[in-house]
Amino acid sequence: MGETTAFFLKPPAAKFPGGAGEKPPATTGHARPVPQAPGAGQARPVETALPPRRGKIALILDDAGYNNAGLQSFVEFPGKLTISVLPGLPGSAAAADMIRKSKKQMMLHLPLEPQHGDPGPGAILTSMNDSEILRLTRQHIDSLSGIAGVNNHMGSRATEDARVMRLVLGVVKERGLYFIDSRTTAHSQGPRAAELAGLRCRERSVFLDNEQDRDSIKNYFEAGKKAADRQGWAIMIGHVWCAELAELLPELYATARAEGYEFVFVSELFAGGRG
Repeated sequence: MGETTAFFLKPPAAKFPGGAGEKPPATTGHARPVPQAPGAGQARPVETALPPRRGKIALILDDAGYNNAGLQSFVEFPGKLTISVLPGLPGSAAAADMIRKSKKQMMLHLPLEPQHGDPGPGAILTSMNDSEILRLTRQHIDSLSGIAGVNNHMGSRATEDARVMRLVLGVVKERGLYFIDSRTTAHSQGPRAAELAGLRCRERSVFLDNEQDRDSIKNYFEAGKKAADRQGWAIMIGHVWCAELAELLPELYATARAEGYEFVFVSELFAGGRG
């Protein structure tokens, strides 16, 4: 479970006249009728305006590996999703296999020490020495084949520690992956450490399911769309165990696409990124 803290037209179709050609004046006697151009007298087709181009939206579903029954709904989602898998759980390998077969993008959901709560097995702790942090980060990355990037699971304490983030993101960089800071604390050192390492990095815009009711999810999604309008992109994070999100997401996706938003894999937010 993620350590979640909330932070804070389609124009009308172009109208054209019916286009029916004007009839020539009635003739008398032997006057010859005025010829009409080909197609005259037929109604012109009405052109349909495309929705205006809006920002890009990258959807991330966290906590795969815990509940693969919940994951099934998301691998069947019609659009692009990036799904983040926790390492070392009984369901981790099966989750990764489901994601690869569905052609969704996969990330490692790296467990990091929070201020409060249990991050689960294999978490990277601030009390660990450098070699322990490096070993565990590499172990978790190597446990899942086919990942494109890494984001943090919980980690409000560890991401505030510049040493920990320098070590973790150094490994992410050496493996050619990207990093998404889930922003479980406003004081995260992740973006700065990524900048120093020359690592591709973005930050989470909104959590979609801090509250698991339809109205709240819709409101968070609208906040994400506004972020995409402001900066050209937004990263929205939900969780595979949220049944309400699984039910509502196809509807939100269809509406946003009709409004002109483009849904992308996380890698596509970076210059030269591919789906």
